[in-house]
Formats: sequence, C-alpha cells, structure tokens
Amino acid sequence: MPKITIEQPDGDSEVFIADDKTLLAGLELAGSAIVPVGCRGGGCGICRVKVLSGQYETKKMSRAHISEDGEKEGLVLACRTLPKSDLRIVLATPQAIANRQQKIQAKKTQLITEKEV
Repeated sequence: MPKITIEQPDGDSEVFIADDKTLLAGLELAGSAIVPVGCRGGGCGICRVKVLSGQYETKKMSRAHISEDGEKEGLVLACRTLPKSDLRIVLATPQAIANRQQKIQAKKTQLITEKEV
C-alpha cells in the first residue's frame, strides 16, 4: 500500500491507498477529500496534482490539461495516475499553486529577517 503525502499550506497529510487504485480513487476510498473531484476520466483537469517524488504510471491524459512538458515536470491527473511507490504530491490547481508560492515566499522572508537579527 503506497503512502501518499500531500503537501498543504497548513501542514502535510498522509494517506495509505490500495495498490490497484488510481491516486484519486485511492484517496477517495481512504476518506481524503483534499484533491478535487471532477469527471474521474481525465477530461476535466480538476484533479491536477504535481508529483514531487515517487514512482507512478499514468493512463492517457488530456493534453488540454497536462502538456508533455508539464508531464515531464510531474504534473498529472490524479484520476489517471497509478502509484507504484510512496508519493509526495501537491495540488496543482491555480489557487493551490498561488498558496504554495506564498508559503515559499513567507519562509524566505523569515530567513532573511532571522539573518538580519
């Protein structure tokens, strides 16, 4: 059972999912509602996440939502992704990306402030 770690601004969440389930289906079965759910078939792009680490395979994904370059950078649709090891992911919706960038900037500001003191 792969462990899925989901990075979030208010702290990481960890969920174990069944080996034979897609990332989205496994998260749903485990009771996690962190990743948004849409069509469950790869056509809407609502469940877009970025895999930061771990091994996985993907089924066919809509290029309207995941470009080839994006896929090479770890962007996937959770409904079309089969974890093959533990994964570390982050939501890749526009709002989630903005939240992550704010968190990174806040950490940088804190480090700069600590150096000045």
